[in-house]
Amino acid sequence: MRIRKNMQIEDDFVSQVFSDLHVVVKKVTELLPREFDYNENHYSKCMVRELQKHESFKEYQISSEVNICYKLSDNFCFGFGRADIILENRDTKRCIILELKACVNAKYVNLQKFRSQLKKYVRHYETDSNKTGLIIIFNPSFEKAHARIELCKKV
Repeated sequence: MRIRKNMQIEDDFVSQVFSDLHVVVKKVTELLPREFDYNENHYSKCMVRELQKHESFKEYQISSEVNICYKLSDNFCFGFGRADIILENRDTKRCIILELKACVNAKYVNLQKFRSQLKKYVRHYETDSNKTGLIIIFNPSFEKAHARIELCKKV
């Protein structure tokens, strides 16, 4: 079971999140083998369950399918997005926004599109917490890895 990680890690918190998420993602890839071609919704539900069971994420509020309003500085809402999973610990003021993809081409052009999508969520999600965005790609097409974790943006 191989999981590819983008290793541009800036601090201890992000490094620990990568490590803990690696364990959760590995478990999910074991539960949902790639030969069955599961979709993003299946991975999302299993991710939430495994995050709730993992000791490192016990202090986080875990939400899925979170609507995020895109607002201008004058609070004019011009659209919406939906984050797959948001983990937030209000005590430590840490927020992790996860964007999941399943069975997609993980080539540079698509990665840029996924990053842009996640950057909007990180920018517009309203919280006082420090936000980190991560993309998790399950069964990336044309790769031997069973999953890929990409750090997108830290605010």
